[in-house]
Amino acid sequence: MLNGNDVIGAGNSVTRYFSKVVYRTSKITRGAPFGLRSVGHARFRPGYGTPRRIVDFVHLIWTVAGTGYMEKFRREQAIPPGYVGLFLPGAEHRLYAQADIWEYRWVTIDGLYARELVSGFPFSGEPFPVGKCPKSFFLRLEREAQRIGLAEQFQATVSLYALLVYIAQKKSGSCKSTEDTSLASRAIRIMEQMTTDSAIGIRQIADQMAVHRSVFSRIFRTEIGIAPKEYLDSLRLRTVLTLLKETTLPIGQVALQAGFASSNYMAKYFRKKMAISPTGFRSRPF
Repeated sequence: MLNGNDVIGAGNSVTRYFSKVVYRTSKITRGAPFGLRSVGHARFRPGYGTPRRIVDFVHLIWTVAGTGYMEKFRREQAIPPGYVGLFLPGAEHRLYAQADIWEYRWVTIDGLYARELVSGFPFSGEPFPVGKCPKSFFLRLEREAQRIGLAEQFQATVSLYALLVYIAQKKSGSCKSTEDTSLASRAIRIMEQMTTDSAIGIRQIADQMAVHRSVFSRIFRTEIGIAPKEYLDSLRLRTVLTLLKETTLPIGQVALQAGFASSNYMAKYFRKKMAISPTGFRSRPF
């Protein structure tokens, strides 16, 4: 997207309508598999949009209101309200409004494994329906993108991954609730805030929400599509991936800083998910 409020209109004239973008304030942490590059919010009047270009990052667009259009390799695709569209690195890129005022939110993702990250989710090349755009997710990413520091980059990465999981579950129909106040949404916020605390587990999260652990696990699985422990471990795994590449900490310290109570459990979970040991992943050249 263009900086500030500048958007390109018919005849290449420039107008001020609405286009807000927040960029990460530093380069992606060295060795991080992916990271939040930018997050934004735009509203285009008919006939206005972005210039045509080739992107070198992942760009995910979620329509809030009106129907917009994305052009990939000169092919036009409509993005109605509640739909998500996606550009991968190397794609010819253009976004614009036609008959409607088009409002949408977006994130961009960069890093060595940005393409692989998104390709691992069940996202198609065509825009797909997922439901109402959750404003709170994007506002949280805006705040986190502006924070400076290694720990802050980790947190933004965790929140970005949570957004991708949310979209995947909505697309598959596994996530039934669209309310940010649902039990699962509140639990995810707690997990994101306390990911690195090894004393926090599913029982403690259930206690904070004043619900029995078994009831909590059942509702969470129904809304999100996976068990809460699996979700929490996945968040911690993302921290492990970055720590392994960014630091020289011993494996045991990496596990503790990521929130795993046991380095043995972390190593087994890591191998299960990544098909390689933590030591092997650290030594593998990227």
